[in-house]
Amino acid sequence: MVTNINAENDWNFDFSSLPRWDVRDRIPFVYDRFYPLSECDALCCIYSIAEVRMGWYQGFLAILKNKEKPELVLNINQKLNFCDNFSASKKGDVIFLLSYFHDKITDGPCSLVLICDIVREKFSYFTTDNYNPCYKVVELGDGVFGIEADEFQRNDKRLDAFSKTRIDLKCLNWYDFKKINMLLERI
Repeated sequence: MVTNINAENDWNFDFSSLPRWDVRDRIPFVYDRFYPLSECDALCCIYSIAEVRMGWYQGFLAILKNKEKPELVLNINQKLNFCDNFSASKKGDVIFLLSYFHDKITDGPCSLVLICDIVREKFSYFTTDNYNPCYKVVELGDGVFGIEADEFQRNDKRLDAFSKTRIDLKCLNWYDFKKINMLLERI
């Protein structure tokens, strides 16, 4: 078993077994980002991130649970791509990921925020017209989150409008990780 153990990631998992991990064999400068969620014994990995056009980086998503005996609980490697924008709740049980997809209706790029409840293994999402990854999701109160744009990006009109978004987890529709194909079929 080939494992990927380094300073960012000490999970004993064969990451090379992930679909599309091998793009690094044909595309230069591919990288990965590992986000440990120790509070819920999980790891979020955005992997095989490549520059698909100038300044536009996209990769795939893997979420693992149980560091002692790692189990892949979610993998998205088609139709939806992820930049390395990552935010988590204070408890580390809910994560927010900016992702991109090709809109069949407009025949152009679209974006959405994928929200994953790691403990319950459920996801929710909402679409946005913001493509700029220069923000973070911040916890405002019990289950309520907001968007905080990076200071140097405040003149971006879409990002400025997006920063007024409030996310109340209780008001979202949630789906089991096993139903991720439902989302992928819609986009």
